[in-house]
Amino acid sequence: MSAPETPPLVRIQLRYPDEATFIERYAPNVTRGGIFLASRNPLPAGESLRFEVCLVQGTTILSGTGKVTWIREFDPLEPQRAHGMGVQFIALDPGSRIILERLLERKAAAAKAATTSSAVPVNTPVLTNLLRSPALSDESASTLFLSDEALQKAVARARVLASRTEDVESLRAREPEEPATLEKAMQELPRLLGARR
Repeated sequence: MSAPETPPLVRIQLRYPDEATFIERYAPNVTRGGIFLASRNPLPAGESLRFEVCLVQGTTILSGTGKVTWIREFDPLEPQRAHGMGVQFIALDPGSRIILERLLERKAAAAKAATTSSAVPVNTPVLTNLLRSPALSDESASTLFLSDEALQKAVARARVLASRTEDVESLRAREPEEPATLEKAMQELPRLLGARR
C-alpha cells in the first residue's frame, strides 16, 4: 500500500504589513466556503492543494487544504485583470478559522454599509451628468426614469464595486521576472502595435 500523495503547496505572499490591513483589504476574496488565490499559473480545476496566504514579511496568516473549483487564466491582452483560481476549503489550519471569521465579518460590514448608505438626490448635477445619454436632448435629460429604490441599489452596488478596485495581482509581492526572449517579444508585438492605433 503506497502513501497518499502530498498535494502541491501554493504560497501567496501579499504586500500587507499586518493582520488588520489583510482583513480590511482581502475580505472581498474570501467566502465561508473558499478563497480566490491570484496566480499566473493556476492549478487545474479539481486538483487538491495546500495553500498559505502570507503577509509581506512572510508570516502565514491563512492556511489549509482545498480543492480548485474554477480558474481564470492570465490574459496578456488584459494583464491588470485578476487571474488565478477559486479554491474550496477542505480544512483550515488552527488559527485560520478565527481569521476567516474576521474576514467574513468585515465583508458583511462592508456590504451592510453599502446598502444602508444615504440616498443620493436624483437632481444633483453630478448624477444628472452621469445618467445623461448622448442620445437624449437637453430637455429630456433632466427627466430621469429612476425610482428611489433603483437609485439606492445602483449607488450601493457602485460603492461595493469601488471597494474592490484594488487588483489582487498588485497585492502580491514582486516575483522574479522571466528573461525576455525573441519568441515572447514577437508574441507581444501585435498587441503593442494595436495599442498605438
